[in-house]
Amino acid sequence: YQSFVEALEEAGRRGVQIHYIEGNHDFLIRGAFGSIPGVCVHTDDVSLDLGGRRFFISHGDTFDREDYG
Repeated sequence: YQSFVEALEEAGRRGVQIHYIEGNHDFLIRGAFGSIPGVCVHTDDVSLDLGGRRFFISHGDTFDREDYG
């Protein structure tokens, strides 16, 4: 994963904002990526303004809270 983390760090240095939405198996991501400049780890649904447009972003497992399968 070293090359992936290095790419995130390089993008952050260039001013790129990266939004990561945690999934059902990503409970350690905040600790791994949270200290990289430009990376924002979201633990829940999020609404973002990007390029003058508003986006609602959600991990699929949290969208339907009645699905226990």
